[in-house]
Amino acid sequence: MKTVGLILATLFASAFFSVTTIAFMMVEKNQEEAGLVLVVAYPWGPDASDIITSAGLTEAYPVRAPLGSLTETANPDDLARLRSHGAWLLMDGKRVAELCSPTT
Repeated sequence: MKTVGLILATLFASAFFSVTTIAFMMVEKNQEEAGLVLVVAYPWGPDASDIITSAGLTEAYPVRAPLGSLTETANPDDLARLRSHGAWLLMDGKRVAELCSPTT
């Protein structure tokens, strides 16, 4: 019974830290400036790559996550177009890349 409790506590702690990391990234600031942007799509809507294409932009990195993809924006109008084509969240792509890149 102790082992089950330890497993549940470990799973809870892992989930808690994963959710809080994502929450801090989201709460910090929605992307308002042009530059490298992570486009996050709703799970029930079009893919992030489809949103980027329909907004007239191209993906900046060939590998994408299931709900997100990176693109380069030139001005705030690009951000508005991404939102109007279905982007759920626009995040600072440089910060996301820093979090996801391996360090040596």
